[in-house]
Amino acid sequence: MIETNPGAGTGVLLAYWLFSKDKVTKDSAPGALIVHLLGGIHEIYFPYVLMNPLLLLATIGGSVAAMIFNTLFKLGLAGPPSPGSIIAYVGMAPKGSTFMVLLSAVVAAAVSFVIAAPIVRLSNGKQSLADSTEKMKEMKAEAKGVAVSEVKTAADNLTAVAAEDVKKIVFACDAGMGSSAMGATVLRKKLTDVGRTDIEVQHASVSEIPADAQIVVTHQEAFSKSQKECT
Repeated sequence: MIETNPGAGTGVLLAYWLFSKDKVTKDSAPGALIVHLLGGIHEIYFPYVLMNPLLLLATIGGSVAAMIFNTLFKLGLAGPPSPGSIIAYVGMAPKGSTFMVLLSAVVAAAVSFVIAAPIVRLSNGKQSLADSTEKMKEMKAEAKGVAVSEVKTAADNLTAVAAEDVKKIVFACDAGMGSSAMGATVLRKKLTDVGRTDIEVQHASVSEIPADAQIVVTHQEAFSKSQKECT
């Protein structure tokens, strides 16, 4: 109930939505909030925190408040909510404790927002959202031992596939359950709209990419690993 609770990130995104001085960041926050809260893709709010590391205080404060609340009322979940959306989070609540589990997310969001609001309002906005997003990608790649230069070199060696020959596309992410599942769903609908029902679209983890995948869509920092799985 700690990592999967979307409340802490929700508070930060709400603060940016209401108080950000940068129009681009302010306008992007509502969309990010929907993806984070309903889609369960928590990574989307990480660049907002990187723009002002003091916001870690907000996410920590929100999480600690929810932990205390859950401990006091002896709350728990029947299973792991995956992805960590508010729908899955509440859906895993044991019978009779749905409201209290939902309230734990509200507590986290409220505390996070109260801490984040003045930080965002007083922020000078020197770092843009685009810069923070790029920085996050580089940090994730470095943590996984993948250099950006290696990714670009590997991308140059890819083999082209003619559009009419494509029969299988795979979206891949670390766990194969969050962003890859959402991406596969969106692409599947778009292909259906243009009459390409002959193309199979799947989602998988980067360590379990099907051998017959012709096109693999994945994160830049996971590219090298996914390429190894496909060879």
